[in-house]
Amino acid sequence: MTRFRALLSTLALVTLTLPATVAHAQTGITMSPVVVNIDPNRTLSGQTSFTNGTGSTVDFAVNVQVWSQKDGQNVLADTRDVLVNPSSFQLSPGSTQVIRIGLRKKPGATELTYRLLIAQRNQGNVVTTSQGLAVQVLPTFSLPIYISAEGYKPVVAYGVTRDGKDLVLTATNTGSKHQTYNNLTVSSGTLSFQVPSQAILAGSSFSVRLPDFAAASAPLKLSYQDYTQVQRTETVPLP
Repeated sequence: MTRFRALLSTLALVTLTLPATVAHAQTGITMSPVVVNIDPNRTLSGQTSFTNGTGSTVDFAVNVQVWSQKDGQNVLADTRDVLVNPSSFQLSPGSTQVIRIGLRKKPGATELTYRLLIAQRNQGNVVTTSQGLAVQVLPTFSLPIYISAEGYKPVVAYGVTRDGKDLVLTATNTGSKHQTYNNLTVSSGTLSFQVPSQAILAGSSFSVRLPDFAAASAPLKLSYQDYTQVQRTETVPLP
């Protein structure tokens, strides 16, 4: 069988996961922490560690990109704002590598946001496609880096519009810091909809379609875990 290499971006895995340590069950790699928060008034550096829980030696390449959002989509671009060391490394079974991050700039009126990208270059899982091809899946781990000082905070406003049988919920962050929506559930009476975890960066917004919610008669209730890991409930009136 012909073998191809496929790059699988696993942004959703670590973008919004809040526990201090996360093990990727499919790869045997443990990351700690999975979110890098840096207060530039205290330090201009941060770090995370990777541990190889597999039985094979694994190679990685490391890169940092600036992270923004446009029209509800994540946008990554090259940057020289952040230094990372090492830029590549090899992990033998059971070993740990510390990845250090150094800042070249401080935030202004709003939080700075980046993604730390660690691309696995070998020893990927092999899956078989519907065409019978063996594909080696090489994950790219993407960890958020948030640079903000004390006093920065999100300010989120909500809007709801009707579209046929559905409602469209829009959240807009006009604050100076990101807001995180982990395990977000939107409900109204007997209606309930689970929304994939989201982060709304400062100055950004996202919209989610709520199927069949046009029949709702009670205000929407949002239940989620925010960026401080506090469980919150908010009520949004219907249009």
